[in-house]
Amino acid sequence: MKQKTLRFLLVTLTMLLCFLCAACGGDSGDNGSGSNVPPNEDTVYDLSVYEGVWQGDANNLYDACIIEFDAEGNWLFYIGGDLVDEGDLQYDPEREAVCVRSSRGGAIEGGSVELENGRLSIDTCGYFDVFDGTEDDWYSDTENGGYTYNGDYNDNGGYNYNGDYDYNGDYGVYHRDISEFQGVWYLDNDLAAVLFIVIDGDGSWSYYERTPGDPEATEMDHGILCPSADESGVYYADSAVYDELSFRVYELDEDVFLWDDEYTFYRMER
Repeated sequence: MKQKTLRFLLVTLTMLLCFLCAACGGDSGDNGSGSNVPPNEDTVYDLSVYEGVWQGDANNLYDACIIEFDAEGNWLFYIGGDLVDEGDLQYDPEREAVCVRSSRGGAIEGGSVELENGRLSIDTCGYFDVFDGTEDDWYSDTENGGYTYNGDYNDNGGYNYNGDYDYNGDYGVYHRDISEFQGVWYLDNDLAAVLFIVIDGDGSWSYYERTPGDPEATEMDHGILCPSADESGVYYADSAVYDELSFRVYELDEDVFLWDDEYTFYRMER
């Protein structure tokens, strides 16, 4: 009889403890408001705080760049007055940040956006200040290596540019002269990188790979670098080894480019 009573008490005590734990909010999905909605999921973020036109500062990764936001977070990104990317803003709960989402898979994709003391920062390119001029003011001094956009239309309906750039007046497409890419470009600005590219003055290129710590490298591919017909600052490295293989090359700065929308190479030898 005593054993049955003891067993009954143990079972009753166990059930009572389970009931108390549930009543105290043992559900990990409760955010403290009595709801099972995960944190941030029901939060509305006011993207209109970024609305306006912002101009990249002197230290921005892109020369003469402008980014324009509307009240819903949609944006347009210009370089030298030419539209090169577009997309929208989206809150990323994992990073707890508002991030750039590009519809073209551009280089600023994924950058977190912040407002700091009246300045806009995007960590994939740099800082922006409020642009208080007009479209005719979208220019940068070519003597300092930037693009110049003077707002004037030419006879073909495009914009006039000056400086050391090729220009297609029909579409406002501009490129650096291919000879200006001559040099040795290393992955991630590292002379000991396992990948590097050698480009000659005529645009001929060779892609090399080596094992870590080994100075000897093997040529994996080669071909010719050509400007894009309809994208400013974009080139295509056409392979002479593999049929129909071409790598997209996006010029980030005078000595930096993005290879195949994935790898960043820096010119460390001329």
